[in-house]
Amino acid sequence: MTQLHLDATAPDDHVTDTTGQRAGRRRRARWILGVAALVAVVTFAGSRDTVSQLSPGGYEVPGSASSAAAEFIAEGFADGPENLAIALTPADGDPGSASARADAGRVLAVLGEDPSVWRVESFWTSDLPSDFLASDGHSALVTAVVGGTDEDLVFDHTRRLVERLESLDLEGHIEIGGVAAVNLDIVDQVEADTVRGELIALPLTLVLLVVVFRGWLAAGLALLVAAVTVPPALFTLEVLGDHLLVNVFSATVASVLGLAMAIDFTLFIVNRYREELGRRGHDEAVDVALRTAGRAARFSGLTTASSIAGLFLFDLPLLRSFAIAGVLAVGFAMLGATIVLPAALTLWGPRIGGAQAPSLHEDVRGRWYRWSRWVARRPARVACATTIVLLLLAMPFLRVEFGLPDHRVLPDGSPTRGATELIARDFPGTDAGQILVALPSGSRAEAQAWATRLSTLPGVAAVDGPDGRHVDGHLLGPTSRASRTGIAGSWLTVTTESGPFTDESAGLVEQLRADPALSEALVGGEPARLVDVREATLGRAPIALGWVGLSILILLVVAFRSIVIPVKAFLLNLLSLAVMFGALVVLFQEGALADLLAFTPTGQLDSYAPFLMVAVAFGLSMDYEVFLMSRVREAWRETGDTTEAVARGLQRTGGIISASVVLMSIVFLSFAAGGVTLTKILGVGLALSILVDATLVRGLLVPSLVVLGGAANWRPLPSLRRHRVPAPTRDLVPSGSRP
Repeated sequence: MTQLHLDATAPDDHVTDTTGQRAGRRRRARWILGVAALVAVVTFAGSRDTVSQLSPGGYEVPGSASSAAAEFIAEGFADGPENLAIALTPADGDPGSASARADAGRVLAVLGEDPSVWRVESFWTSDLPSDFLASDGHSALVTAVVGGTDEDLVFDHTRRLVERLESLDLEGHIEIGGVAAVNLDIVDQVEADTVRGELIALPLTLVLLVVVFRGWLAAGLALLVAAVTVPPALFTLEVLGDHLLVNVFSATVASVLGLAMAIDFTLFIVNRYREELGRRGHDEAVDVALRTAGRAARFSGLTTASSIAGLFLFDLPLLRSFAIAGVLAVGFAMLGATIVLPAALTLWGPRIGGAQAPSLHEDVRGRWYRWSRWVARRPARVACATTIVLLLLAMPFLRVEFGLPDHRVLPDGSPTRGATELIARDFPGTDAGQILVALPSGSRAEAQAWATRLSTLPGVAAVDGPDGRHVDGHLLGPTSRASRTGIAGSWLTVTTESGPFTDESAGLVEQLRADPALSEALVGGEPARLVDVREATLGRAPIALGWVGLSILILLVVAFRSIVIPVKAFLLNLLSLAVMFGALVVLFQEGALADLLAFTPTGQLDSYAPFLMVAVAFGLSMDYEVFLMSRVREAWRETGDTTEAVARGLQRTGGIISASVVLMSIVFLSFAAGGVTLTKILGVGLALSILVDATLVRGLLVPSLVVLGGAANWRPLPSLRRHRVPAPTRDLVPSGSRP
């Protein structure tokens, strides 16, 4: 049976390649690089429009009551809440003037002749024009319902309408807002953020790679692996997007994670190759690097992919889109690092040069060795103190509040965000965050009765029914936003006092759904969507976490032939993640660095972000665990001394892990410079996660706990005893250096 352990060594009696074998290796390497170059070029050309081809949707929970309410209203009435709003400010400041009417006529003509627009209302066409007049009297409003059978169609229709409206030659000026326009702007902003992030990350990482590797060629290998990782991942996303709902944010996930993993894997494999090249032949160095660091990269990639695959367990298209993007990025990075990179080393490795570093098995007394020895002299105190610090850093997570993204995820300078905020401020009653109550079998009279009753509930500001607006049980009179009735059924809009994404509104949704008299009603709208998203995510979180934990434990048990190391790694990763979430609450929910990071705090964290962060950060933490502990295990097999093994393993990996952390942090923070808040959360959160993991966790907790564990760390499971790793070989242990 093939051995899957990570501390494999070269065979005792290695056979030196003949001239013919070396020529064959180089021929295969050229073929591999040729195919890789072709794939990179073709997929790069094919992925240039990936973001624009992906869906802005995926935020709805399929089969939920909020989704069913939206479908009922759209299909049964060809109607729904206004999702496009145009504020028109005439040149003379008088909405009733001739020039204002001429401008309004042009706007209404564009909307009226488009079959995707289901309903249009305005100051100039309504029986209640006061509902569409700004509080200062100088602007007037046009609202529209842009329809479609799915979110993608609504998005396409909105783009066409916005482009036509912006091209109109008007005397006054218009500002376009609303949910549909905001979604359109988010997609465009994500596309710009992805390009900006790559333009910032690539030059900076190249310069730092040159510093780390002390040469342009070695640095270029990381970009080579990135070139066969990111474009193929984006191209595959675009292809899958033709058949599945793949959200636009998945392109950012693929770019960020693909670039980071490509650099990470390359660092460890090239570093091991240069280390081996200092004491053996070139071809043997490639083989040993691939058999040790390459195998660690495969296990690391599998653990990361397994962690991200946990997102498939959530019944939410957005999170499944993230899972697809993450698995693709990690998969292509693994292929690039274990197939393309060895081919490049085969051809160009000698030009890189060896690190001339002493062997792992020689007497090494570097700063990481000395640091580990310092920790080993006081392991219990270090472990306790570090754990307390991490728990304190994680405590803000207890204050977390989850919400949904709205127009505030866009940067302050966004015209769409500005228009949406202006319309909400100057035109009362246009808030898109109302609760929708669909009554599939209710008559007009029943709908009116329900409007009266619901308006008396605590937390309800007003209810629009078929006969008008109700407040505190009284009919105030007709309103242009009164809900429609159809051949069968009707629907109401409930405006809350607290806003759409608050616990009060969520509680009101749950109260309405629990009312036996409304058992056949469908409660939807943005507050209801928040409730459904929370149930779909928090309810599935234990199952997803169980999958992540079990899959990673199995992989690490196979890798290290131990149960202590995998369990320890899993628990430490949970602690590291808690610290990351504590930081996100302080930074993004409470806005501690809002001015520096240029975003608007909302008092809540995006409900979707934490689950993506858990999956990616958990996988990245395991990445460092695998590389560190594989070298520690190698050293332990040579020395039989756990304390010495930890010191030597940390000495061999401390520097390269530090370099990896710096490089990956730059990649993540480069994307945090984007305009959309979710992109910032992704970049800052992942950078913080790996910084905490590589310093407090890998630098303090792991060494101290492994030293405390002693021989128990390496005790194999009974079922695995027959697969013990063969004894190390002489060719990796220089004469006289065996401890």
